[in-house]
Amino acid sequence: KKCCCFLILQISKVKTMTESRININANDNQGVQNLLGTISGNIQNTIEHLPDSPQVDKPGIKELLAQLKQEIEINPNLNHKQKEKALKQLGKLAEAGRKSNPTERQEEADDAIVMLKGLLSGLPSTLKLLELLPEVAKLFGLG
Repeated sequence: KKCCCFLILQISKVKTMTESRININANDNQGVQNLLGTISGNIQNTIEHLPDSPQVDKPGIKELLAQLKQEIEINPNLNHKQKEKALKQLGKLAEAGRKSNPTERQEEADDAIVMLKGLLSGLPSTLKLLELLPEVAKLFGLG
């Protein structure tokens, strides 16, 4: 009887631990979604404060960064961590776009673009993202 009771107790503990892990993972996923939403909202706010393109038929920094943001958010091949990192770099690009000092703008933009290229290279279905980066770089006077 001792052995049987011990076995039932152990099975009960394993079941409880498994249920706890499932709950924790579900909560972690919700936390990640909330974090991405917060980062995305902050970046969107920064992008909104950038000037509109001076040419109606050609996208400016505001429009390109908005496209880049959307592409990052909808890309199925980027996991949550990669999206978080990419959005943070996008935020740095948006902040660089607000700088009045051209040298600071270029340095910050260059760093963020290099990081984004490294993060996105080699991933399938990131072609659109990689196509947007040279256009963004040109607007910052890079390459």
